[in-house]
Amino acid sequence: MKTLTRLQARPDLVIGVAVLLTGALALCVPALSWYACLPLFVGAAVTANQAIARRGPETSWIPAAASINFYEGTLVYENTAGYATDIINGGANFFVGVAKAQQDNSSGSAGDLNVETWAEGEFVMNYSGTAAQTVVGVKAYGVNNNEVNITSSSQSFVGVITEFISASKVRVRISAWRGAAT
Repeated sequence: MKTLTRLQARPDLVIGVAVLLTGALALCVPALSWYACLPLFVGAAVTANQAIARRGPETSWIPAAASINFYEGTLVYENTAGYATDIINGGANFFVGVAKAQQDNSSGSAGDLNVETWAEGEFVMNYSGTAAQTVVGVKAYGVNNNEVNITSSSQSFVGVITEFISASKVRVRISAWRGAAT
């Protein structure tokens, strides 16, 4: 720091303002015997592309169960132990999303790899049985890791059907949240 000016707002609290070597201002407050400074980014305009690390609500990372190969575009569930699986287990496992890419944990232990899933969005899915226009607006349930239908018995909720495409294809709006049943 180049300079440190003490501003006394109250007798029991001393706050400082520092000018950092870069010329940026910082707000400093006493912490034990030193000052903790928080930069005040004033006039620090960006002049180049910035790498952004982002994981929004539309994606999720789940530790993979042992001995499973997750294929891109398949339905992913969370088992009662908290690991990603491709098995619905009679509806006991919660739907957590659609696999963004293949993740092969077929020779690994539980938690060795993480599966990245899309947890929100609309996806064209295979329909188990014969779909018709009447299924639009109806809840979709996972039959396995590749198909949905509208039967809730012993199956996991996946989302709501938003479009009838053909007798074997529908578009489903998913909104998967770990550990939440619908």
